[in-house]
Amino acid sequence: MMTLTCRSPALRALQLACLLALISPQVRAETARARIAVSVTVIRPATVQSASLPSELEISGADIRRGYVEWRPATQLTVGNNNPVGFVLDVLPTARIFSQVEISASGERRATLGADGGRIVGWRGSGAGDPLLLTFRFKLQPDIAPGRYPWPLRVDARLDY
Repeated sequence: MMTLTCRSPALRALQLACLLALISPQVRAETARARIAVSVTVIRPATVQSASLPSELEISGADIRRGYVEWRPATQLTVGNNNPVGFVLDVLPTARIFSQVEISASGERRATLGADGGRIVGWRGSGAGDPLLLTFRFKLQPDIAPGRYPWPLRVDARLDY
């Protein structure tokens, strides 16, 4: 057996690397190829296509004594939506005349929101573009006076994931 003595750290490292190269097995890496098919479905966002929201709300003295006003002529809201999960209706107040609003859709679904509005989750029509017929009951603020007011809500739609 041969012994090599070397004082230089660089030469010692070179000797060690050569010895390791001689005693380690050769490692071979093989190449492999694979193909992956990717498809993407883009779901059209839910949008309010048309709405027959009134421009104003009339509040009478009788409404104030009762504490609420109902908007019974059905407001038609058509939502473009092809998501089977449904969509979210965002209800945003535009005037501070009510403390609570109850919204009914097509006589089947009902939601109650506070004065800050909110969102109604999971509503869907039977198909894309089917109209929702909405009715509203506004619980009036205690200091409201009789008169004509701008329509107090804005309604937007978006997808429900």
